Amino acid sequence: MFKTDYIERALRRLFISYSRLLCRYPFVIAISSLLIAAGLGSGFAFFSYASGTEDLFTPQESQARNDRNTIADLFPVDFDSFLPDRVIKADQRQLSVILSAVEGDNILNFKVMAEILSLNAQIISTKISVNETEFTFEDVCSRWNGECIENPIFQYLGDQYNNGVFQPAEDEFRLPFPNILYQGNTINIETFLGGNLVQDGFVIQAKYLLVPYFLREGQDDDLSELWINELQTEILEGNYSFIDVAVFPSDGLDQAQRSLTRIVVPFFSITYTVLITFAITSCLMFRDNVQSKTWLAYMGVLSASLAIVSALGLLSYCKVPFNQVATSVPFLILGIGLDDMFILISSWRKTYAKNSVEERMEDTLADAGVSITITSLTDFLAFLIGSISPLPAIKVFCLYAGVAVLFDLFYQITLFGSSMVLFGRLEAANRHSWTCLRVRPRSDPKNSKAYNICCSGGASKKVSDEPTVHLAIKFFQEYYSRLFTHFGTIISIIFLYLVYLGFSVYGCTNIGEGLQLKNLAEQGSSIHTFLRIQADEFNDPGPSVSVAITEELPYWELSVREKLLKSIDCFHSSEFIKSHNYTQCWFVDFYEFLDGNQIVMPDRDSFMTVLRDQFLTPPQSSRYNLDINFEENGISSSRCIITTQNVETAKKQGEMMLALRDLATSASDLVGVEIVVFSPGFPFYEQYIIIIPQTIQTLGIAVASMLVVSLILIPNPLVAILVSVSVISILTGVIGFMTFWGVSLESISLINLVLCIGFSVDFTAHVAYLFASSDSSQHPSIRVSSTLAVLGYPILQSAVSTILGVAILLVVPSYIFQTFAKIIILVMIFGLLHGLLFVPVAMVVFARVTFQVAERDESKVWDHGHENQAYNDSMSPEPGN
Repeated sequence: MFKTDYIERALRRLFISYSRLLCRYPFVIAISSLLIAAGLGSGFAFFSYASGTEDLFTPQESQARNDRNTIADLFPVDFDSFLPDRVIKADQRQLSVILSAVEGDNILNFKVMAEILSLNAQIISTKISVNETEFTFEDVCSRWNGECIENPIFQYLGDQYNNGVFQPAEDEFRLPFPNILYQGNTINIETFLGGNLVQDGFVIQAKYLLVPYFLREGQDDDLSELWINELQTEILEGNYSFIDVAVFPSDGLDQAQRSLTRIVVPFFSITYTVLITFAITSCLMFRDNVQSKTWLAYMGVLSASLAIVSALGLLSYCKVPFNQVATSVPFLILGIGLDDMFILISSWRKTYAKNSVEERMEDTLADAGVSITITSLTDFLAFLIGSISPLPAIKVFCLYAGVAVLFDLFYQITLFGSSMVLFGRLEAANRHSWTCLRVRPRSDPKNSKAYNICCSGGASKKVSDEPTVHLAIKFFQEYYSRLFTHFGTIISIIFLYLVYLGFSVYGCTNIGEGLQLKNLAEQGSSIHTFLRIQADEFNDPGPSVSVAITEELPYWELSVREKLLKSIDCFHSSEFIKSHNYTQCWFVDFYEFLDGNQIVMPDRDSFMTVLRDQFLTPPQSSRYNLDINFEENGISSSRCIITTQNVETAKKQGEMMLALRDLATSASDLVGVEIVVFSPGFPFYEQYIIIIPQTIQTLGIAVASMLVVSLILIPNPLVAILVSVSVISILTGVIGFMTFWGVSLESISLINLVLCIGFSVDFTAHVAYLFASSDSSQHPSIRVSSTLAVLGYPILQSAVSTILGVAILLVVPSYIFQTFAKIIILVMIFGLLHGLLFVPVAMVVFARVTFQVAERDESKVWDHGHENQAYNDSMSPEPGN
């Protein structure tokens, strides 16, 4: 079989040469690595944190952002002539409150509504002092017709109650549906009520009431922010008898980002403690106190920790801001670092115990050094590919993770490598792994039973006894490895894989899409509750959309009139747009005004005069002044407001945006000028439409890059291809089983799927590399068995340690961290299945087909007795190995 092992052999020689340097100057290399870590760690002085939700979770360059800039330039918000459905930004300065009844489902109950009205009165009258000057809501509110914008239901109910229409004895209010009159305008109240029960044109029951308080921006930013902060605290700390309150400030998502970062810090401390405990415990040998690797395991955790510190410090020097999603990086790097440590320790234990430390380090780094280099490079490439993502959260996470992976490799071969030399010398001198004091070997007749348990270890240099083999290694060596010499076991594992693949493919075809905003906030918090209720109960009607004609048009011409009306009809033909009754379009109403007053379509001058002096003057149409930009001889630009529907899910929101853009293109072609559609939520919807192609592109490029690295460094191209196939198989399983665990495909899970590639390579590349590097003259079953005898335990250690490290995140009240934990756990489970079952079987079957087996051996192919004996002989290390 042709082997592409030139680079692999060169890398082995490089590690052998480095091991000699390491053995000669262990203290110098260890101290140098610590000094480098300290220098890079000083970068924390420049540490910055990014919490802008839109900046993190929406594409940096997108049509939605460009369209928003266009709308903002043409129709800037005037806070003295302000209407909520003309808002341009999703984070428009405001404080929103959702109210519900404590008992029962009806907020229109008189006692409930009385407490709501009392709370509203308290909110708008609360006085806040700044530099001995007091101000209230009246001083910072956005206005229309000189009055603060408030929930129109309050004014309506107040007027009706004061006029004696409603009486306390009636026990419940009734509201006309869907419109009421507010400040001279007809207002649709569907956007303010959730869980409505309508009967005979009246709302007789509602579960939720949305109350937004719109504030000014610009020069009033500081006062508005103070008002929000003061009232947010006051509302949440209030004592209520009949209502529950959920509050959402305009920067609520940014607040949630900062809050979650603080919440996860204590969990990181727990994880760190658990991983140290597991690493030390799993490296113990209870029957040999010399070969136990207690302090060495601690140095492995320290090496991974320094990689985290160095990556954060270096990128802080480079002014790369940290973010909430990148908070998962320490959990990831600890897992990868421990995986490398377990591989190095296992490779050390594979060497002949009576050889010199220099010889053992040469053998260790020649095998494990190349192996961890392969996985580190593939991990780094996976993250490097992820860093080109248009979503900043993914980009920053992948930058931090990729740099940390390289630093982990550096500290594993420097600090941890030096530690291996030093503790190897202690082992050679038969010193206790904890106390470092010289002890007698277990074979010494002077030992008492207590001494053997607590102190003794190692092998005597004067007798032929061999060092103790770790129990877990012995299990994989003498029992587990025999699975792959039985024909029946092979068939059973193949059947198990087909079942796994079937469930995985089914899950992939049914996975949900889109990141819901509520998932960015702490679960159980007021912000999370608000966003959950808003998404579930206030989705019909959907958000308002501006349809802007960005260029000058002769609106007074009959041909233009026909085209404009036809273009609006095109929008209403969409399943995502509600009926004409919900549309606010000045030229539609103006043309009806002309027809109703029997005014023949006038020329330009008459058109402009009638429009300004007659149509826009009355209160019922004065809102259209916000939608028309006049110039000296005509209208330079204008807009209509349409209302959406059927957008309950993230997928539907993305489809709605694309559908409206297509209709805008068609309308532009019809009218002859550019028409732009925009809603404040569009920047968030952008991620919904790119997530599938972005996932395919990112994962595809990452897998391809990983294949290239594997082909270069694994000395058998067919085995390298098998590694790539296994990574795709693991990815399929993770994506499929995400469906069963309630995880959608969105920007957060895409980040973790990039991680999936790195971890998947860790499980399969080590096995494939050692298999490809083993003696090809041996039978494939023996080669696989000997490979698992060496790597079975470290792979198991790696999976268990990582699961222990991230499992604590399942209880963090955050979708982001729970998703990270769920996907990593899935990767560990499926990676373990592939590394210890599926890939070994594939290599056995594949090698039997590919490599010629002598005819005389065919009768013994599944004769496990013969092969196990050959395997046991092959696993007995000889001096010099």
